[in-house]
Amino acid sequence: MSFGAQGGVYIAGGIAPQLRDYLPQSQFRSRFEAKGRLTSYLKSIPTYLVLHDDSAFVGLQFLAGQET
Repeated sequence: MSFGAQGGVYIAGGIAPQLRDYLPQSQFRSRFEAKGRLTSYLKSIPTYLVLHDDSAFVGLQFLAGQET
């Protein structure tokens, strides 16, 4: 929020697959958005659940292929 980023919140790691069924029915989004005067700002920020086993390596592979 300090930098005004709005690309999204990504939940990843070993626990992410265990949250697949839980998150949609949980209060995560409502609690994430319930921040008083920041509510309208936070409602526009998407949340993602990363389920790829090697997502860090996918990103590293992409960066390795880029020229500087």
